[in-house]
Amino acid sequence: MAPLYPNEAQARRYLDYWRILSAQKRAGRDHAFEVAAEYLRHLPCELAADLRAEFGFTG
Repeated sequence: MAPLYPNEAQARRYLDYWRILSAQKRAGRDHAFEVAAEYLRHLPCELAADLRAEFGFTG
């Protein structure tokens, strides 16, 4: 099923990328964090909160 909001797919992509980099303590996780946070700002509050909880994202 396609995301309802265009930025949802991008937010999921960067949240997943951030989670992988964070788990491995690799470079680039700060950039992924910033990009994911920016995408989340443009989603409805409830959807953004659900994604934050799903990925353990604190930004």
